[in-house]
Amino acid sequence: MKRLRKDSVALWVSVGFALALPAFALIFVNMRAFEIDVANLVAAVATVLSLLWFPTVIASLFFLRWRALWLLTSAPFALYYLYLLGMLGHALTAGCPQSCP
Repeated sequence: MKRLRKDSVALWVSVGFALALPAFALIFVNMRAFEIDVANLVAAVATVLSLLWFPTVIASLFFLRWRALWLLTSAPFALYYLYLLGMLGHALTAGCPQSCP
């Protein structure tokens, strides 16, 4: 069995997906089935996993250089929740609830 080294692309891509996919999947958990504290915990975990993806990409760029671009395959999963939160925050600060019917 081949041993994975720190410059192994498969290791870094696996870690990237291990952080990105649960963050993406936690968005679709039925929040109404839980108490408000559990729903906040699920949202916090999804946010932390999304934010942990960034240092993983930075570290892989240091070790792998151009081969680290393979980690961008997990970017849509890691960045979806952060994008959703950003757009929701923008809509709330722009006064959309008052001006929308």
